[in-house]
Amino acid sequence: MGALGRLVQLLPGVWVARARQYATLTTVLLDGAGGAVVVDPAWDPDELAAIPADLAALGVRCVAGVATHEHYDHVLWHPGLGEAPRWTSDRTADRLATDRDAILAPAAEFLTPDLLAVAGRLRPLPGATLPWAGPEARVIEHDAHAPGHIALVLDAASVILC
Repeated sequence: MGALGRLVQLLPGVWVARARQYATLTTVLLDGAGGAVVVDPAWDPDELAAIPADLAALGVRCVAGVATHEHYDHVLWHPGLGEAPRWTSDRTADRLATDRDAILAPAAEFLTPDLLAVAGRLRPLPGATLPWAGPEARVIEHDAHAPGHIALVLDAASVILC
């Protein structure tokens, strides 16, 4: 799947790509109907650019994005993923609405202008479960790492993303 050898399947429907920076993971959840939810896409411009190609190699399209918390390295995006809704917690969405430039300031050192323009454009999740065609994914808000941090719990797959 591209020169980075990126996505690795952990479980059916759960794929990850490890970024060079801090071993951060991009997680891709497949809904079983040709869609994918991209969680915390990271990091460098070439790695972000690889995500749409990774999805194409899997034969799926991005139907949504999720940022687990407000830190700049978790609110990134790539235009090639399209105009899919991008969700986060209410508190994270509020923080980005009021302090987006400050939150993204560290990313300005390595992101290209087009990537910086789409970073941090998130809205609150509309409920207590992820609205997608895949198995139920409960949304749990907590403050363990950052205010308004969320975890996605997929009970059927015994998976928690946090």
